[in-house]
Amino acid sequence: GEREVLDLAMINDVPDLAARLDREMPAGLGVLRAVVVGTITPPPIELRAQRLDYRIVFPDRAADRPDPEVARAAVAAFLATDRWPLLRRRPKGDAAIDARSLVPVGGLTWESGPGALPPLRVSLVRVGEGAGLPIHDLLGALFGAALPEPRFCSVTRTGMSGCDARGRWLSPLDEVLETRRQVWLQAHLQS
Repeated sequence: GEREVLDLAMINDVPDLAARLDREMPAGLGVLRAVVVGTITPPPIELRAQRLDYRIVFPDRAADRPDPEVARAAVAAFLATDRWPLLRRRPKGDAAIDARSLVPVGGLTWESGPGALPPLRVSLVRVGEGAGLPIHDLLGALFGAALPEPRFCSVTRTGMSGCDARGRWLSPLDEVLETRRQVWLQAHLQS
């Protein structure tokens, strides 16, 4: 993933937390930003993240990827329909899901560039308390037998965000900052 986030609960303030964490990260990874929440305890990130964005790169081997025309037709068919029902098999019980309702407008696009089958950009949203849809399950439902094993695709999560009260998509860190700003405004406007 790119721009991954994590919740870290601390009992005491830690000076230079971001720099200290950054020094302990494996090569190639780094802490870009840290936000101290203070006494505000937001819900965990996995509960706030309502939209997950992905970049899909199909396998190099022709036998492992869909034919470009078939793939483009599958995406076009998906985008042209109002519903795309599928049954998600889960250990805690199967769930009937409408995959189409989980892909927002503009949430399924081909990247431009060379190659017959360019990378695919996908956004998945969570709707209420319903079952989510793992990206590999969406790829399997979208391409069917044309993509023999969706897990052979290279999948990179490029972002996650939650929707604020004004309908804006914000990163989890920006959501925390917005919550802190709202709390500050309420406290100071009531004074």
